[in-house]
Amino acid sequence: MKNSHIHSLSPWARLHFHPPRSRTVEKTIKALLEWLERLQAIPPEESEEIGGAGKEVLWDWQTCGYGVTALEAAERFGWSVGVASEELEMAEERGALCREEGVEGVKWWVNRLVDKVD
Repeated sequence: MKNSHIHSLSPWARLHFHPPRSRTVEKTIKALLEWLERLQAIPPEESEEIGGAGKEVLWDWQTCGYGVTALEAAERFGWSVGVASEELEMAEERGALCREEGVEGVKWWVNRLVDKVD
């Protein structure tokens, strides 16, 4: 077979494309954390960015911040909802975020349960 060596290559190599580097992952996590930290400084009644304008919250938002959905992250960063979900899950796998699964769906929060992010 003339091109048999191509079949032994990874799918990325066959496409002449390299998977994202960890630097990109680090930048994405940094951007997500900066956004969530900025949101923490905004009172809930003023927060239009996450659809909370006028909403009363039942937790200490100054300590805990806000949980965001994949849709909110997609709108903020210009991603599709699918890409936003993947990026949020990746940040969770690295320890930067944690998820809350509730009746409103999945929300992602800054992970304050760990000291170090991978």
